Amino acid sequence: VPGRAAPRNDAEATATGASGSAVDSADSRVTANVADTTTTSVAAGADLRAADVLTVDAVSTVDVNTDAEVDNGGIGADASTSSSVTTKGTTSTKIGDADLRAAAVLISARVAGVEIDSEADSSASALGSDSDAVSTVDTESTAALSLEKGAGITGTTRVELLAKQSGMSTDSRAYAASNSCAGATDASELSPQSGAALRQRAGPPSGSAHA
Repeated sequence: VPGRAAPRNDAEATATGASGSAVDSADSRVTANVADTTTTSVAAGADLRAADVLTVDAVSTVDVNTDAEVDNGGIGADASTSSSVTTKGTTSTKIGDADLRAAAVLISARVAGVEIDSEADSSASALGSDSDAVSTVDTESTAALSLEKGAGITGTTRVELLAKQSGMSTDSRAYAASNSCAGATDASELSPQSGAALRQRAGPPSGSAHA
């Protein structure tokens, strides 16, 4: 008997700018903000039974791609790009004051994958041109499993409680190029990741568990 919430969050954004004239400026900016909460819960008073396997699971995935590009040319031309990604997700499984009974009881909260790719590419070709590129990635992901007071979990062969974060990959790239006399470039990239915050109250690995 499965109980599962399993959303997938995908986002993709691209911005491209190009121009060419005397004393010209071109900007390209992309911002992606993704906030997600995935929860599977068993309410107080519920009585769930299965002859074989009883599964209560919350699982989520996030995939974000952003790309900002500018190619500019002209006397005194400036090119500026900015690509920014911010994600915040919480995946949780909550068992209230309920009874769960089966041969095997499997309860989990899982972040199956977080993949984020951010790129800013700036190019300026002119006398006295300036080229700037900034790429930032900030991601926070939490997997949490909780058993409320009074929750009863009985597995005659196995009880498994799991809060897991896996497959986190972030890539932030910034490229700035200036092909000119007396030109300037500035490229910066930031890719912090807070990782996984795991919170779990677990009973014994087999038999009965009571919070």
